[in-house]
Amino acid sequence: LKPGDEIRIGNSVFRLQPAPDGSIAPPAAARACRATSDLNALVRVAAALHSARQVEAIGREIAACALDIAPARRAAVAMMDDNPEESAAVIALDQCSRRECAMELDERIVRRVVEEGVAVVSNETGPEEGQRLLALAIPVEIFGQARCVLYLDGMNLAVRFDSDLLDMLGALGSIAAIAIENALRREVLQGDSRPPDVCAEHNMIGNSAP
Repeated sequence: LKPGDEIRIGNSVFRLQPAPDGSIAPPAAARACRATSDLNALVRVAAALHSARQVEAIGREIAACALDIAPARRAAVAMMDDNPEESAAVIALDQCSRRECAMELDERIVRRVVEEGVAVVSNETGPEEGQRLLALAIPVEIFGQARCVLYLDGMNLAVRFDSDLLDMLGALGSIAAIAIENALRREVLQGDSRPPDVCAEHNMIGNSAP
């Protein structure tokens, strides 16, 4: 969006005007519409997760919901193992096809999210003109530990991952944590009585479409 652009909502027309500092802020009505859409996405995923029984299925639902909310190219859910030397188990979805895809996560970002339990947002300018390297990672606490990471990326110069998006994905992470914990408890009750291991035996590796 640029100064002078108009947004029509019902019978009303909103014109985008620059703030005194030259920045562009979304009109209040547009932000309200975005918030309503995001909340509807959270309600849908909460309903879907209520019937999900497997961690893999939950991971796919969470990644799909993240793509409904965020202007990202891909979304991934990474499950950490107890062994820090082991690679995370990842399921990733592509925004356009909504099919599973290969996705390489920035290990530095993932490590910081897991070790410090903080969200990380990066909106760096890419090496090519008109390109921005976007990354957003949210910790998902499983049984009190940041053992799961919701990770999004993008390359669109016109897009930025902002604080509103961070808050909404944080809410999604909280929903995901409850669903994953419940699924792991069910697996323990249905199998032997070993303590739930977040990543054990969950084949969540994303594959490129043929």
